[in-house]
Amino acid sequence: MDDRVLEINGQDVSYGTQEQAASIIVSSPSRVQFVIARRSRPQTPDIIRSAAEHSKYSVFSDDHEKPESPLTLTCKEKIVTINKDPCETLGISIAGGVSSHRGDTPVYITNINPDGCVGRTNVLKKGDVLVSINNTSLLNLTHLESVKQIRQSSEVKVLTLRVIDCRETSQGDHNFTPSWIYWLQMPQMLRTVKTITLLRSPSGSLGFSIVGGVDCSHGNLPIFVKSVVPDTPAAKDGRLKCGDILLSVNEHNLRVINHAAAVEILKHIDGVVNLSVVSWPGTVV
Repeated sequence: MDDRVLEINGQDVSYGTQEQAASIIVSSPSRVQFVIARRSRPQTPDIIRSAAEHSKYSVFSDDHEKPESPLTLTCKEKIVTINKDPCETLGISIAGGVSSHRGDTPVYITNINPDGCVGRTNVLKKGDVLVSINNTSLLNLTHLESVKQIRQSSEVKVLTLRVIDCRETSQGDHNFTPSWIYWLQMPQMLRTVKTITLLRSPSGSLGFSIVGGVDCSHGNLPIFVKSVVPDTPAAKDGRLKCGDILLSVNEHNLRVINHAAAVEILKHIDGVVNLSVVSWPGTVV
């Protein structure tokens, strides 16, 4: 009950009619293969609704790459200068870093001591991403390396921080925990693109469905992975997750494309399939 049929024998029917689905089934041989979405999985985010409601968070940063849409706004970068005692710490807690428990993420502020030098100036907030400190980059560092670098660079009277001013934050004493949508606002320099290689037979399915596209009814959105089907190439590989953003497949660019065109590309590619993917924390299988 409540299962949604996405594909029948490799043919996309996610936006088709009952008559079209019935025709495929009737004309099929003795075996019929379905790809379905099951609503009983509460851990799977409603990608389209979430992305549309938070569309001010953009996965695009450069004007030549960004789809034209009134719904998308990129997060802003700012330079912050703080005067402090050389012996004084910043008074912040951070999370993230390469190979952290959340994945390969930038370093972001989880809490601020209101009595510390950062808290007194009120120029940063929980959720802001730290890009560099006194011209020393914090990108591509592990969590421990980031903490060490921040401590070493803080032993000065004047501190200059390069920060991504993120729109998601939290109030109160508890630590900030980013949502899945939070990561969608990250500019290009902060995202890690990975390549996932799958092997597909001519008669088989890659094993995932997609949503989004420039023609999406909720606005101009990227192509997201909506679901991953068990016992398929994508599921057996284990790296592709619900909520991942598809940038390209083999030589085909998926950054600015409508949904139907993306489906057609994925449907007709077989053999070795190379997917360029942005996979932020918070996505689930």
